[in-house]
Amino acid sequence: MPFAAELSVLWRLANGLRAEREHVRGKPELPGREEISIVLETPEGAPGAGEQTRVRLVSRRRDAPLDRIVAELMIRANSHWGGWLDERGVVGIYRSQSQGRVRMSTTPGPHDGLGVAQYAWCTSPLRRYVDLVNQRQLIAAVRGSGAPYRRGDSELFAVVSGFDAAYTMYAEFQEQMERYWSLRWLQQESVRRMEARVVRGDIVRLHGLPMTVRIAAASAYERGQRLELEIGGVDLVELSPQVRIVQALESAADGDGGEQDADADLADGETPSVDDASMDTTGADGAAAAAGAGAYELADAPVDETPTEAVPATRGHGAGKPGQ
Repeated sequence: MPFAAELSVLWRLANGLRAEREHVRGKPELPGREEISIVLETPEGAPGAGEQTRVRLVSRRRDAPLDRIVAELMIRANSHWGGWLDERGVVGIYRSQSQGRVRMSTTPGPHDGLGVAQYAWCTSPLRRYVDLVNQRQLIAAVRGSGAPYRRGDSELFAVVSGFDAAYTMYAEFQEQMERYWSLRWLQQESVRRMEARVVRGDIVRLHGLPMTVRIAAASAYERGQRLELEIGGVDLVELSPQVRIVQALESAADGDGGEQDADADLADGETPSVDDASMDTTGADGAAAAAGAGAYELADAPVDETPTEAVPATRGHGAGKPGQ
């Protein structure tokens, strides 16, 4: 195997970094969830993605060795660089998490979900403007020159607010695409029964599809409970299926752990992955918002500003997320 020795070193390093984070978190990292990608297959000569387009679902389990190596090195870089900015007295844009609440702020704080003292998006400046801002701050600190932004800078608060608005719009558009093509797949395959798992309250995740639905009766079950659903039809305008619970199912025989999978639904996305080149907004922030937890907020805003919170057609709710 090419570069086997080098990859072996990186693998041991990644496992060591993860062990450090797990020690801080006080519990092991959640196993990688199945990631679903939607692939559109249009017959040759057919215009665009019309009625003749077929939907194909492609799944893979995350946390493969390469996933883990990339993720752990990105977490270390983002945490270390964020800490170094603070040590140098240079302001940056940070993400913190406490009691399930994710915040963006210009002040560093612990990220309980990742098990690090601070976390600043820095490693993906080509796709996220926050990373570009933080890298500009880093470069200035390395050179010993004046940083583009100083603490309390209103322009920096505007950057955070503007990014949050764009991030939210992207998440909404991503979710709508995933829901539409998932519903098209249900129609295409004439699915009448399928499995789901309770995420929280009345929210359940459909097995093998990158979407969740709300079922009032699901709130009577514990988080992680497997359910059999009956699909009565789909509404492509409202982007919702007509579903009802048929019965509760026993725990999976493979021992994957229903509650662990539900935890992964709520916690994933804060951990970067090997395919971090696409923006993952379906993890901790998105799941918590979907659950009605109001778990995402901006901090440090000035008084006079009120920030608001075939080719794959779309990435599914893979086990960050966002993407980190």
